[in-house]
Amino acid sequence: MSSKSWYLDNPTLFQQIKDDVSRNFPMMITFTVNDVVLIRGNLQLYDNTHHEIDQYTIEIELPKSYPKGIPVVREINNRIPKIPDRHVYDKGGLCLFLLEEKWKYYKEGTSIVDFINGPISLYLLGQSFFEQKGVFPQGERSHGVKGIVELYTEILQTDDTEIIKTFVEYLCEPITRGHWPCYCKSGKKIRNCHMNILAEYRNKIEPEIAMNSLTYLLREEIDSKKK
Repeated sequence: MSSKSWYLDNPTLFQQIKDDVSRNFPMMITFTVNDVVLIRGNLQLYDNTHHEIDQYTIEIELPKSYPKGIPVVREINNRIPKIPDRHVYDKGGLCLFLLEEKWKYYKEGTSIVDFINGPISLYLLGQSFFEQKGVFPQGERSHGVKGIVELYTEILQTDDTEIIKTFVEYLCEPITRGHWPCYCKSGKKIRNCHMNILAEYRNKIEPEIAMNSLTYLLREEIDSKKK
């Protein structure tokens, strides 16, 4: 395994990213600091008629495992409050989407241009909408554990927390055992009940991501019992 930073190991990809960013986002630059690749500058947002409607100063940090892993994005002009209600993590990273929805917003092979034009731009447009209206656009996912529950409620068509928790527990396992009791509480074995739904989302949600969400769900359960 090479000990070089990814951009030294793959200079062709690094050059492609620099060229793509320069060509598609003229107010942004790509550079390195302490072996970390950063993309920084003003991102212009346009409406359907290509009129600029807003712009944000952002920084994108590509992970050291790039192209694996999800880049960290920050708004660096102190425009977006660094609070959970505005979908910003404690350390300033923007919560562009739930990790469970990585398969939808950041598929394997997603280019940096698609990432900026897709989830980053959608997130910032939502922030601009919030500044004007005081609410996020319809369909905006809640932050934290509430957003996790919303997602699984949509998948399972129930807000029963025990069903959701069991489903997530099953996603945490490396394989599914057909004799497990179905998470839906039917009393049937899962192979004779909802195996198809679990199999579908096992292919979309990695066990590590499910484990992270399960931790949040269990912590919320403990906290609610203390009240």
